[in-house]
Amino acid sequence: MTSKIIPIGRSSKTHGLKGHFILNLYNHNNKESILRKQIEVHLFPLSDKSELSSSGVKYTLSSIILANPNKSIGHLEGIDKIEDITKLFPFEMRVDRKYFPNISEKSVYYCADIVGASVLDNKTKQYVGTVTEFYSNGAQEVAVIRNEISNSVLELPFIELFFTKIDISNSILEIEVPVYLENEQQNE
Repeated sequence: MTSKIIPIGRSSKTHGLKGHFILNLYNHNNKESILRKQIEVHLFPLSDKSELSSSGVKYTLSSIILANPNKSIGHLEGIDKIEDITKLFPFEMRVDRKYFPNISEKSVYYCADIVGASVLDNKTKQYVGTVTEFYSNGAQEVAVIRNEISNSVLELPFIELFFTKIDISNSILEIEVPVYLENEQQNE
């Protein structure tokens, strides 16, 4: 498996005066968090206000307190003043896939393991696109599917209603194409 860097949270607020920050985790169950002291993290800017490189910067997490269900207080090695951490805001924290536990069940997987999978129409078996990323809309994960040929983007909630077959080993997903897209295709 190739190494993937997986987004796990974002930060834009300090905590105290010694470079600590509040991290809003994407996974709302901090009991399952992989974050721990001395783990390598990658920070990516979320706006032009951040002084981070757009290609990301590696840091080592020197401490982490998993406080509320989705909020944690973190500290990075080498960042010891409020001014130092403030220069990095706002940022997204990502962690290498290797830190995540392996999953033995076939029907359970990480969304990051599906990024790069081909997506097919479950009726016609025609190519729809490639999963390029996931994001949360607050209710569920949303898969972003890009078709390089037609230069189109389709965003679908990652639920069984739309994703009818998931074949991790062959990196292929089948979807129920939304009715509004079927109608557009018929009118072309």
